Amino acid sequence: MICLHRSFFARAVCFIFIAVSAFLLAGCSRSGEIEPLQLKEGSGIKVARFNVKDYGCFDLRIFSHGNGDSGSSFLVNAENGYYNGKTIKNVIEDYGLIISAENEGESGVSEASFEDEIDKSFYPLFGSLVLTDSSKGTSADSFMIITADSEFLSDLKELLAYKKITPAEYYKTAYGTDLTEEQLAVFDKYGGAPWLYGHCIVLGQVYSGQDVISALSKVPVEEGSTYIPEEELIIESVEVR
Repeated sequence: MICLHRSFFARAVCFIFIAVSAFLLAGCSRSGEIEPLQLKEGSGIKVARFNVKDYGCFDLRIFSHGNGDSGSSFLVNAENGYYNGKTIKNVIEDYGLIISAENEGESGVSEASFEDEIDKSFYPLFGSLVLTDSSKGTSADSFMIITADSEFLSDLKELLAYKKITPAEYYKTAYGTDLTEEQLAVFDKYGGAPWLYGHCIVLGQVYSGQDVISALSKVPVEEGSTYIPEEELIIESVEVR
């Protein structure tokens, strides 16, 4: 009987050890994952709803980056109706929708250039509203919504593998973008433009109406043009709440 108790005790201790080990390993795995700030519940200072004629609405959380003022400038433009009636100027499939609100003789708050506001806690993911820092004259009048999704990045990875190039090598060589395996895993999961990581300001994130931007990204463009859509894509309104 004593032997039976000892055997049972040994099995119980063994079971507990295995269970605790599995829990710790799972915890380590989860702790290694990166959760971009823009995907956390409650992120963003306000919400902007874009209403595109004949396509519907999508909602973005707009972010503030401390001392930077591009987020607040975008919101000032939107609240003043500056984007209403403007168009999506360029549609680049598997890359982004480019919206340039600048018209001759008209300006929102585009006179000021912005300080370098790049925050690497925010990722240029599918549905991110971004400003690039290619010049110090970047303004909230012109921006891009990223439409490259995880399927596109998976296809790109297969193509690179065929050429015996890793995604990390490709982004480093072609764009000067250094990415860790953990950072690459973020893009694999959510889609986006890894080549822009560290080179752009993530101004907002679409969290509702992703199907609308997917549909817009597939609009045909004029042959021989610089990605000008065949149909006029009108932003009827941008509402801030």
